[in-house]
Amino acid sequence: MPNYNLNYIGKAISYYEKSLPANQWLIGYGLDAELLPYTPFDNTDTEEHLINFLDSLAVQRPICIFEKHGNVAYVNSLAATALYLTLDDAERARYPNIRLFLRFLEQNRGLRSRQFSWLAKVIPADQLNLSFQSVHELSQNYAFEAIKQGITAIGVRADESLLSLVNHSAKPLKVCKTLLQEDTSTVPTCLMGTSIAYPDEIGFDGYNLSRGSDKLNTATLFPYRTIIEQSSMMAFSCEFPERPLGALRLLNHAVNREMLTAPGYVGIAQRKLHPEEALPLSSALACITTNAARCLESANQFGALQAGGAADFVVLSENPFIHSVKLDEVHVKQTWVDGKCVYESVIS
Repeated sequence: MPNYNLNYIGKAISYYEKSLPANQWLIGYGLDAELLPYTPFDNTDTEEHLINFLDSLAVQRPICIFEKHGNVAYVNSLAATALYLTLDDAERARYPNIRLFLRFLEQNRGLRSRQFSWLAKVIPADQLNLSFQSVHELSQNYAFEAIKQGITAIGVRADESLLSLVNHSAKPLKVCKTLLQEDTSTVPTCLMGTSIAYPDEIGFDGYNLSRGSDKLNTATLFPYRTIIEQSSMMAFSCEFPERPLGALRLLNHAVNREMLTAPGYVGIAQRKLHPEEALPLSSALACITTNAARCLESANQFGALQAGGAADFVVLSENPFIHSVKLDEVHVKQTWVDGKCVYESVIS
């Protein structure tokens, strides 16, 4: 979206605001600050500017917009005032007046994970119930989509509370907490490479990243083979829900390194992004099975068919190790969890 900017966001807010009853909040989802002309990676206070921007709109109701990346929510002054009036004594002592509270929200770049509980105290009950219902349905869809694609266990970061709701889903998907943390000194060497090892980016952003940015050295863009040769192991992450979920998709991109978006590049060879960094199928498969389980500290349960492990496995439509088989045509026929078939494809 070349026209994704504050003006676009403002028009969207004004459009939806007109359809709401007077006593309701305007609650938005999916704002992507990284796509705005001034990003958090520049020397500008983009998120702080977003908070001020919401106040500049001619909208006389509380506004709360949730970020796409991470657990962040931006609010206007009316919403902030409503939040301030519900603070308990300990929190109120930290912000003796509303001016200091507003300043805190600016410096904090909005509301963060643990502060979302404040919203539950002030958002109208009918809206809150509707939001909980929507999130529950979303978590059900996450779980079903994962199982449909042959995933029986999914790793989540500690602050991704939305994904952790899959734990409460009726679908038998197992949720593990990842090891990623702020203090990288405690992160295993194998994980240090995952920040540049998102195979999905080859399929969706490889062209843009390799051609459109002077900040990246294209010769070492997503160097999977180099990483795996220099470390004990490597696991893949798909950055879900920001990117599509799918272990087989990751497998295909890591082995073939073919860009899906490459304007003007029509030949298969031209669409390959540094094919010398492609992984052998066996190594790529380990990155989404055994290695992934080790990174989740769950290798005794998941990642391999072994005595004492979870009876979780998938039945594929083709044997991916047969040379003539195209990985992008392999699909999941059955998913088994705890020894029971929980998904069966209708595709023959």
